[in-house]
Amino acid sequence: MYFYSDDKYVLKNELGLEDSDSLNEAERMLTTIRIAKIRKNNYKEFSFKTLKNIHYELFKGIYPWAGKIRNINISKGNTIFCMFEYIETMAEDIFDKLDKKNYLKGLTQEEFCRELAELFGDLNILHPFREGNGRTEREFIYHLAKNAGYELDLTKLSKAEYMTAAIMSVVDCSRMKKLMLNIIKKK
Repeated sequence: MYFYSDDKYVLKNELGLEDSDSLNEAERMLTTIRIAKIRKNNYKEFSFKTLKNIHYELFKGIYPWAGKIRNINISKGNTIFCMFEYIETMAEDIFDKLDKKNYLKGLTQEEFCRELAELFGDLNILHPFREGNGRTEREFIYHLAKNAGYELDLTKLSKAEYMTAAIMSVVDCSRMKKLMLNIIKKK
């Protein structure tokens, strides 16, 4: 459904690329340009619709399912992500909680990073898209911080530390909180 064939693990794409190296390179180039454009936006609502919109803006023209919820179960390593049948329900819980917390506005830097790390863990386990969840989550969190009066410098993230913290965030957000504290400042 998502791949060209069972023995060729290359995602079907609108670029017509059937080898993973070419697809990865094109995807990386296009999403880098799109992230720069998305960074100019000023989001005021942080809902599941916003997350899906960011995914769409990042991956439109690359994948036909850009901005759409996956319809298969996925995992990575030992992490099994939210079953696709429950994505909408889990997303509703996550974003209702975020709304009730006023999109994390008015918090101290310590409180903000704790809440942000917890949200990151929730979004990570939700993993609503077939591909591109990490980039979408990072852009969503970047804008959430911006809206709350903080600036996240995502370029300061060590990929290895970030990946470890992301994996751990499913059960323990303390590493992600520590990373966030290292890359955040008040605007």
